[in-house]
Amino acid sequence: MPLISGSNFLEQLPLSLVQIPRYDATDFVVTSSNTLPYNYLLSWPEWPSRGGIIVGPRYSGKTHLAHLWALRAKAVFLNAENLEALEHDLEVGEGQAFILDNVETFLPHYETLFFHLFNLIQSKKGFLLLTASVHPKDWPIALKDLISRLATLPLFTLQAPDDLLFLSILAKNFSDYQMQVSPKVLEFIMKNVPRTFENIHEIPRVLNTASLSQHHAVTIPFVKEVLGEFFLR
Repeated sequence: MPLISGSNFLEQLPLSLVQIPRYDATDFVVTSSNTLPYNYLLSWPEWPSRGGIIVGPRYSGKTHLAHLWALRAKAVFLNAENLEALEHDLEVGEGQAFILDNVETFLPHYETLFFHLFNLIQSKKGFLLLTASVHPKDWPIALKDLISRLATLPLFTLQAPDDLLFLSILAKNFSDYQMQVSPKVLEFIMKNVPRTFENIHEIPRVLNTASLSQHHAVTIPFVKEVLGEFFLR
């Protein structure tokens, strides 16, 4: 369901400069842009393979999807710290699930460990979800065996946001800053900025900062003034 709750809620001044990310299931909006990876994660554990890859630009919802699946599969997020631990004591429980978010950032430094981990997960009938900002063919990998292993995983690409997803994420990001913005303002932004996930993320940050410094509510004239040629078409 979209996060826009109605056409008459009041505008108010933003309360915080800090964006508090939320990864609740109720905050994730399923549209044509993301329905394929969402349905795949929902179908776990009845997967045709031991994992999957989700590719999309920054702020497209990859991490949100990963968090939703982590709750469902009790998956462990791997980061530099626990990867270092695994490197010294590589151990995987039977059926255990793991997530490497933005996997390309761990390569090529952890390439060999990644390969051994992949094989161990397969042997233990575990699962591995990978997310990335770029297609696997562009990952800095030299090991041909690892490339062939990755080719066995289903690959899903998050598409550019449609109207519903754009408005929903935009409203959520304003809400993360504890801001309420009228539907008319949200629609004005949608119609007048390039349709990218980066803009959906940056616009609430820019407007929140400006509204706090200028003590001004977020109205259409204020959006025009603050964003100007930087965002507006």
